[in-house]
Amino acid sequence: MLVIDDDEALRNFLQESLSVHYRVDVAADGMEGWQKALATLPDVVVSDVMMPEMDGFQLLKELKKNPNTNHIPVVLLTSKTELASRMEGLEQGADGYLNKPFSQDELDVLIANLISNRLRLKGKYSGSQEQEGKVKPLKVKNTDEILMERVMTVIDQNLGNPMLSVELLAKEVGMSRTQLHRRMKDITGLAVSDFIRNIRLRQAARLLKEKRLMITQVAYAVGFSSQTHFSTMFRRQYGMTPTEYAETGEKASEDTEVTGTGTKHPDEA
Repeated sequence: MLVIDDDEALRNFLQESLSVHYRVDVAADGMEGWQKALATLPDVVVSDVMMPEMDGFQLLKELKKNPNTNHIPVVLLTSKTELASRMEGLEQGADGYLNKPFSQDELDVLIANLISNRLRLKGKYSGSQEQEGKVKPLKVKNTDEILMERVMTVIDQNLGNPMLSVELLAKEVGMSRTQLHRRMKDITGLAVSDFIRNIRLRQAARLLKEKRLMITQVAYAVGFSSQTHFSTMFRRQYGMTPTEYAETGEKASEDTEVTGTGTKHPDEA
């Protein structure tokens, strides 16, 4: 994380106390902090408001308008108590706001929650959770989810399109390929192409379980133009061929019926 404060004593105190749990870099003013944020892309920025060179509000504005840094949570520390000052920070996208003197415990909890939320969001889009039914956009909560809502909408609309690519996705969400790769890698832990393929394969797995389509139809339905390529990617993801996966699902249904733990649908009779 990055701590920015022109008060040397407070800056050193925060670095020492936060270093117990995090790797902490420091900067003595907003301009230095801005440069370090661009260079290191910290997980969290904790910044004073009243500083020389560039104050905390201007720093926040620069961080939030830059596509490389607008996902970074920012906590502002200030001796200002006026509502207008607090509103200015929140309106510009501050993720947390503490008045000086502040409680170290409160700062610790705030930082931990911000990092936890980032990790939860990363897990949500990493492909570790099942995509049930049609891929749907989620509610917007922050800049990461704004981006991921756009991404998921484009993928949803083009899931059966074999021409869906990183380039097409980047164009539709209004970013360069490089920017999109960097942001999605940070959010999901995956390259954009891997993320798209994961969504395709998870949808394919769901369709195979339903057993309403032939394997070739499933492959085309999720955007693969070659059944051979589809089968190769599916086996790499699930450790078995699409046919074996479908048969496993069918066997599970039969076992459920035999043990009396489920009811077989009339259409399957």
